[in-house]
Amino acid sequence: MFLSPRKLLTLLLLAAAGLAAALRTLPPPALPADAPAQLFSAGRAYQTIRAITSRPRLVGSPAFETARATVLAQMNALGLETQVQDTAIDGVQVENVLGRLPGSASPDAILLSAHLDSVATSPGATDDGSGVAVVLETLRALRAGPPLRNTVIAILTAPEENCCYGAQAFVSAHPWAKDVRLVINVDAGGLDGPSILVATGPQEGWLIGQVAPALPHPVGSSAIEALASPATDYSLLFRKAGWMGFDFSLSWSKRIHSPLDNLADVNTASLQHQGEHMLAVARLFGNLPLDFPPAPRPVYFDLLGLTMLVYPVAWALPLLLLVTLLFAAVLFLGFRRKRLGLPGLAYGAAALLLSLLTVPLLLGLLQLTLFSRPSPHLAAQLTGDSLLSNALRWGSALLALAATWLWVTFIGKWKNVPPLDLAAGTYCLLYLFTAGTSLAFPALSYLFVWPLLAGLIALFARLLPARNPAPAPAWPVFLLELLAGLVVVLLFVPGLLIAVLSIDIQSIYFVPLFVTAWLGFLVLPLEGFLI
Repeated sequence: MFLSPRKLLTLLLLAAAGLAAALRTLPPPALPADAPAQLFSAGRAYQTIRAITSRPRLVGSPAFETARATVLAQMNALGLETQVQDTAIDGVQVENVLGRLPGSASPDAILLSAHLDSVATSPGATDDGSGVAVVLETLRALRAGPPLRNTVIAILTAPEENCCYGAQAFVSAHPWAKDVRLVINVDAGGLDGPSILVATGPQEGWLIGQVAPALPHPVGSSAIEALASPATDYSLLFRKAGWMGFDFSLSWSKRIHSPLDNLADVNTASLQHQGEHMLAVARLFGNLPLDFPPAPRPVYFDLLGLTMLVYPVAWALPLLLLVTLLFAAVLFLGFRRKRLGLPGLAYGAAALLLSLLTVPLLLGLLQLTLFSRPSPHLAAQLTGDSLLSNALRWGSALLALAATWLWVTFIGKWKNVPPLDLAAGTYCLLYLFTAGTSLAFPALSYLFVWPLLAGLIALFARLLPARNPAPAPAWPVFLLELLAGLVVVLLFVPGLLIAVLSIDIQSIYFVPLFVTAWLGFLVLPLEGFLI
């Protein structure tokens, strides 16, 4: 059986949008060691990782001393003023490596931050040897360009893995700390993937608005920041010290703190992405006054890695009001023209609710089975980037897709529910999510409000014909439904990739919820395939 032109167009465009969104979430290609001097080169940065990550780097160990000497030599070769902050806090030895590049007009400083130490069980090539290399290659690229107005301070903290004592020592005791106005931190919670903006400061509305168009290939959102809690020098120490900043992290392939975090597994594309982000932010604010006007953290999200869309949190309630009024208009029009009915809406909402509950319940039963007889071997298989861990990650997403399709199709055919009732019913439940996030968690609200707004516009247009509606909507209405599907795919596919590959296995329940909401928004544009 051949697909109709409309079904074929829907499949092709939604698949193309999904593929584009997935590909644009990946990091850019690495530049070679002979790239132009003013550009960040992962090829050059990789040589630093090679030089410092042969063995675990605990403060005071021979491997740490070698790494410290190596990075100091590179800073001195760049003409920086260098220091080693050698002190102790709570009986813990601290050996921070610092470099200072004076600004041409201001002592106010941008702090470039990474950590030099590793855990005892890992050579720490990516966590955070890659961050050290990013800081040093960024300094080299800045020196190759025009002088910056503001001062740049580089800090390679040690230890970070032990309660961030290095960052604490700098904040509390180093004289250069009084000059810091902005922090750019790079760290790694995984071995590869894109450089994700995972944390900012609570009053950085203006700053995020400035950086959004300047970031090359941005990946990040206020939803990621609200759901994730990175344990880095910036989020645990520098932000609490009142410093504004940006925290970029790698989060895929969770094999840090293990022997697998070695030189052979360094992803140079991820290294390139981290470096391009740090260099772009340093150059942007290197020539701007660093007395930033405080403004609440906004709602923000990247779009196809091309730019970040940013708007104030205060817009969340007006957008919710707009969605509420439009939904009321859809229901009024649908009931008035007898093309929507309460039983059909109830069945549509029930189908999505059952879909939301099915996979988390299955995962709960699986967890009870797996942990009824806990073993160290099983615990190891459920951490990091193991076959079992990845099977649970991707399996939960695929199960959610299958469960949603089956419930919507089963209820639609069993109760003979019209497609518009099913779509409007799923929107009823998704409206509750939209209202809840807009009121309580506005940083997450964009994931629901924009797909719902696009879907309601398409549904309203679908209900406009007064009499004898055609079996298929007119082409303008069909295109509105297709546009609504594209909005869903472009917003959700990057989030799905990041959720599946970044989330801790203990929080795997979020993945099927995410997938089910995504497919709930697609009931209208995909009605020919789902029902």
